[in-house]
Amino acid sequence: MDKKFCSHCGKEVNPDAVVCVNCGCSLKPNRSASGSDSSDGMKVAIKIFMILGIVSVAWFIIPLIWCIPMYIKVNKYLEGEVELSTGYKVCVLLFCSMIAGILLLVDNND
Repeated sequence: MDKKFCSHCGKEVNPDAVVCVNCGCSLKPNRSASGSDSSDGMKVAIKIFMILGIVSVAWFIIPLIWCIPMYIKVNKYLEGEVELSTGYKVCVLLFCSMIAGILLLVDNND
């Protein structure tokens, strides 16, 4: 049986554990490390449609003000740095790009 270690404190944990008993950190696998080819393709598609959404509203200054920060946060989510709520994904769908928002909602890496 493979040994499993906490990524935060380094202590050995039960292979079936979801939380480290030593430090309490979540033992969820890193999304970016466990990504598959189809997941990588979805990430690229989300980024492309977000950029197209930003370009399409570039001549409206007010929508552009919220689309760029939304793109930055979605990019951090795709890199595994932050989590996005369902509400945020719906806001991407409504305000930036309908297709990117739908792809974020069906993304099963949460």
